[in-house]
Amino acid sequence: MFAFIFNRLLPLFLFIVSFYTHLFSQNNDYLPYLTSKDSIDKVYGMDPTLYNGILYQSKYPETVKGDQYFSSPEYLNGEVLIRGVIFKNIKLNYDVYKQEVLLKYTNLSNGINIISISKAWLESFTIGDDRFTLYGTAEIPKRIYQVFGNDSILLLYFWRKDLIIDNTEGVLAFIKKRESFVLMNNSLNKFKNNRSFLHLFPLDKQIQIKKYLRQHKIKVNKASNKTMEELIIFCSK
Repeated sequence: MFAFIFNRLLPLFLFIVSFYTHLFSQNNDYLPYLTSKDSIDKVYGMDPTLYNGILYQSKYPETVKGDQYFSSPEYLNGEVLIRGVIFKNIKLNYDVYKQEVLLKYTNLSNGINIISISKAWLESFTIGDDRFTLYGTAEIPKRIYQVFGNDSILLLYFWRKDLIIDNTEGVLAFIKKRESFVLMNNSLNKFKNNRSFLHLFPLDKQIQIKKYLRQHKIKVNKASNKTMEELIIFCSK
């Protein structure tokens, strides 16, 4: 009985295999959509150089004071530089707590996605008026810095947020902290106050900078971004 059923079904099975083999061999034009490394999204116009990251998920108790973002939860217009390619007019944010650059966009189904942009090839980015760069040394791994200046000497701020217990209210709170550096001659040097800032420069330059600090009544650990940008530009002259 089994042999009889097998003999009757075998021709049908061979016909189905032959049909689909013929079908795909005659439609090779469709195969790149399935096998190309560019992915389906790129076929429809979404460049994987940019849209290459994991979905962002971040949940904290409602009682937490503050947030994890650089300035606010709002996504602002910005641009990123990835592998030498600039992507403009995109919605970005910066999760300082997790050190992740976030991209908000409308997906192919008209839904809203937020992804953490891969930092493997990310070189720099801007969010609103704030500029950031990724930089590392042999001593310090590559990480995100806010950057000021456009010349041979740059001011870099490394920001982080700690999630700690606020003793005054007994709840968790995000606390923002900053480390300050000068990038000069491919050397990243940390400073904390006017004195340590001055010592980063040659003796002849220190005199000019010290005079500038006094004239403008600048305390580098408290000065505004605008003031520090003007200072580092002066130091670059």
